[in-house]
Amino acid sequence: MVHGGGACSGGGGGYSSGVFMSTNNYSHFGNGRGHRNEDCEKCMGGICRCIAVCVCCVGQGYFKTILIFWTWLVVLSLITGLSVGLGRFGPTDIQVSPSDMIQMKRGIDPVLCEGVNVQTTLPVSTYLLPSAPVVTSERVNYSFNETALIAHDRYEYWGFYLIAGSDVDIITCSPFYRTLYIIKGDGQFNNWKNDNTDSDNSQVQHTIGGCSYPQYHNTRISYHIGSTEEYYFVVANDGHRTVDVNILFNLRRAVYDLGGDKNIVCSNSTSCKVNFAGTGSNSAIVVYVPHSETFDFVIKTDCLSRVSVFIAIFLLIPFTVGSLFTAHMLYKKRKESNTTSIGSVQRREQRTFTSYPPEYQTMQREAEPNGKSPPPPYGCHDDGLAVKPPTYEEAVGRSGRV
Repeated sequence: MVHGGGACSGGGGGYSSGVFMSTNNYSHFGNGRGHRNEDCEKCMGGICRCIAVCVCCVGQGYFKTILIFWTWLVVLSLITGLSVGLGRFGPTDIQVSPSDMIQMKRGIDPVLCEGVNVQTTLPVSTYLLPSAPVVTSERVNYSFNETALIAHDRYEYWGFYLIAGSDVDIITCSPFYRTLYIIKGDGQFNNWKNDNTDSDNSQVQHTIGGCSYPQYHNTRISYHIGSTEEYYFVVANDGHRTVDVNILFNLRRAVYDLGGDKNIVCSNSTSCKVNFAGTGSNSAIVVYVPHSETFDFVIKTDCLSRVSVFIAIFLLIPFTVGSLFTAHMLYKKRKESNTTSIGSVQRREQRTFTSYPPEYQTMQREAEPNGKSPPPPYGCHDDGLAVKPPTYEEAVGRSGRV
């Protein structure tokens, strides 16, 4: 039985007699250049600090960019892998009540777990189903009676894991009028304890009392379970006197179709190893707690990780991503180097074959000192064509005659 108490004035705490609290207690890089680094420095504060470091690595050299990328890739892979392995699929403790039939979900996944170790404080039966459990038309009755002495500004609660379709009948007797809450879900119950309640369908409130001489009027409450969840039944003493409350629970429980003995792994055992080998990804583990008056029911589960799957997800995939990024950066560096070399050759060729000045200009001859311009050396024909210069023989013969 999940049973406990605390202070009504919020903040939780003060749980009496060391009893359980709940059944399901799910419980900066290098020197940048130009405007790029200035933008990065503006972005280096607050939430975007990590993003800025990654973005700023783009402004670095190729090899430094690759180094920064690999560093972040390794760090993120380690953090994610440890979070999944030790957090999401780490050991869990689940507190349950007598006659609970509960599907074990938290920290269990047939894809990431090759098996599950189930440890309990008292004997339970463990089943491995090929798919999600199906609710049958069968109902199982369970009754529990409890008397609680609740001081001023305190509360007492009882919790059960109830499958959709179940019915709860509560008969309670209190000499003074007090309040009974029905709260669905562990999260809503924690909110209620911290005075952070919601006015949604997760909480129902009833007034109980009037059970004193001469009336002895019992309060009867009936409640139908619409969805499978942990349900808490809380009696709060918001008056000024200590109150003695008697409460009787009559549960008409809906149950799962467990498939008989063919799906049972361990029967009435405190230690059980469930192996997922040969089962599909939709396999489900269901634990059935027998009827008992004992309160101390705790189920501990531990996922036996599939090492090959974790290596593939958190080692091979990051390595592939890093290798592709490295190849891409080296390709860009090689392409940039080739482009730079071709540009240098073209500039050298331009300097080699370019003539200066680019065009010849005809310079006007200045006039002679006496103001006369020299006559043309050979003259022109009547048709305007220039006369070619005389040959050597003609020039020599002309000189001899002179």
